[in-house]
Amino acid sequence: MQNKQQLVANSVLLATLVVFGVASVLPYQSIWGLNHLRFLGNGVLYVYFAVLAIAVLVFVGWLPTHRIDAFASALDRHLFGSKNWPRISLALACMVLFYLFRARTCLLGDGCAWLDNFGQGQTYIHKWTEPGSIYLIRWLQSLQGDFSRQTATTAFHIISIVSGGIFVYNVTAVVKQLCQDKYARLLALITTLLSGAILLFFGYIEFYALSWAIAALFINLSLRFISNSRVWWGLLLSWGLGVMMHLQALYFLPGLIYLFLRKIKKPELRKAGYYGVGGAALIAIGLICWLYQTRIEVALLMLPSIESRPAAPGYTMFSPLHLRDLANLILLVFPGAAAVMTLWFFGRNKSWRTTIPAYLTVLSAGSVAFLCLFGAAITMGRDWDIMSLSLLPPALLALYHIDRGKIPIPSRTLAIYVITVAFMTISYVAVSVKTVSAEQRAYSLLNDYNRNAWLNYGRYYYVKGDTATYQAIVNETMERFPDYATFRSLNDYLARGEHRRAMALAQEITDRDPYNPEYLWVLAAMHATYGNHNKACECYALAAKLKPYDVSLNFQAGQYFIRMRKFDKAVPLLKKSHRLSPDDAGITENLAIALANMNRLNEARLLADSLFMRDRDSPGAHLIMLMIAVDPLNLPVARHHYREYLEHGTERPEYEAVKDNYKQLATP
Repeated sequence: MQNKQQLVANSVLLATLVVFGVASVLPYQSIWGLNHLRFLGNGVLYVYFAVLAIAVLVFVGWLPTHRIDAFASALDRHLFGSKNWPRISLALACMVLFYLFRARTCLLGDGCAWLDNFGQGQTYIHKWTEPGSIYLIRWLQSLQGDFSRQTATTAFHIISIVSGGIFVYNVTAVVKQLCQDKYARLLALITTLLSGAILLFFGYIEFYALSWAIAALFINLSLRFISNSRVWWGLLLSWGLGVMMHLQALYFLPGLIYLFLRKIKKPELRKAGYYGVGGAALIAIGLICWLYQTRIEVALLMLPSIESRPAAPGYTMFSPLHLRDLANLILLVFPGAAAVMTLWFFGRNKSWRTTIPAYLTVLSAGSVAFLCLFGAAITMGRDWDIMSLSLLPPALLALYHIDRGKIPIPSRTLAIYVITVAFMTISYVAVSVKTVSAEQRAYSLLNDYNRNAWLNYGRYYYVKGDTATYQAIVNETMERFPDYATFRSLNDYLARGEHRRAMALAQEITDRDPYNPEYLWVLAAMHATYGNHNKACECYALAAKLKPYDVSLNFQAGQYFIRMRKFDKAVPLLKKSHRLSPDDAGITENLAIALANMNRLNEARLLADSLFMRDRDSPGAHLIMLMIAVDPLNLPVARHHYREYLEHGTERPEYEAVKDNYKQLATP
């Protein structure tokens, strides 16, 4: 006979399984965390009903579950024993599984964009948020001797699968230290290993597999530090490595600080440390609020608190849309979350002040703050990967309290839990591993607000060589985003000489989406055409902030600031363009010209030398050296470069102006 607590927990698990099946037959895209079966074909419904029937039979007691007890005992004796080889063997076996069933698509997260970035040869975009991961990808590509999409794909697969092995090993070590009861250990192991996040290790094209692996290592070392205090430097190194790989690891900083304060032996010093950390936290919150109010590029990274933005109408920090997406994310990453919370509620340990729960609480505070403040807004279904790690510390905290709780976990509950969680997670992985299912799911996650997702989806088919589907996606994108269609038609108006009409349309679409960098870019160009230079400067500056990795945008904005003789604003933009495209002679020339006008002559001379190295007769380099030689005047050098420019620069647009401005150098 089941007691009340067991009955409720088992009922919650069955309800989760039923809701999972219902969600998969409903045509609603908003339940993306549960509708996996919808993309696997009708045949999988037979499997679903068989799984549901088994769960019901276990629920009513018609199927024996005594073997769960034997399995939990064997697992506790071997996997969680003193020897490491069982955990290493499990990690290696999982890596083989990850490799054999690795995904063949890149449709979730920014996978397609990353392959485009790393597959274009020597030039690539280096994002400041994940520098270590990017260097690692480039190093793995260099070992393969080429910088193509294929070598990028292989590099991502290596990172994903190896990260999976590191995660499996460390998470089993975490479970061993976190839980004492063998049934709680089995529950924790199933919760963490059969998480939806395991998809990240099946050759997933993104960096977040690294984040999960390093986070598991960090938490493993943290628990070891709490027990013996001898791994502080390893703990610090693992956190630093996580930050290098992706800055989201910063939200583990509160937990690291807590452990550091615990390391302090003297009570008065520890108390002073708590006050200092509290003051620093208040300063940090104030700084974030100030940046949110004054820097639009920072504000757009965070969810709005009250008023939504045009790009995501109705989506705010506490809006029903965001809460719905959070529920989807929780059930995607931890399918048994409702049952875990039920077990925690009935059997929770009320002590929060001992070291481990206090540490996990502080760790959860940082991750949950990130989850709430920096949500992926309308794209969370596609960008679940960046948000998923935020749920790991709260999950571990709940599992710890269940382990220390008053009620033992019955084998019947464990059996239903394993059936439910395993089936839901395997279904999610299967959708992403199977190419056709992954493509259908990616299409279902598109909406009427995120145009970039449509463009990336179309790009996937273009690279694949399916031009018919690509064109169909482009046409549908135009239909769903009329402002984008208007934006694409502006060149037609300009070609017909209808400049005022083009200007009016550009202003109209920008008013509706004032933070769209492409709209701001074209509006800036039109303001420049009509001599509205202040407005043009504002639009160029804002567009460059919102799209910092666009070479053409930063270059065009830098050129415009040079024409306006605002060299201090031109240099940062041109430096960014030069860093992204160092072999572009036009960018190099304009940067050198801006530096020369700011009297930063040594930097300008170095850039001119780089142009000469590529082309000994480079007219741009001669022009730069001419500008440097004129002020202060070095007459022989200036005349030499003037003559060389006149000989080799006849095709350049500024040729006549330069010839006239420096004509005094023509006479001896």
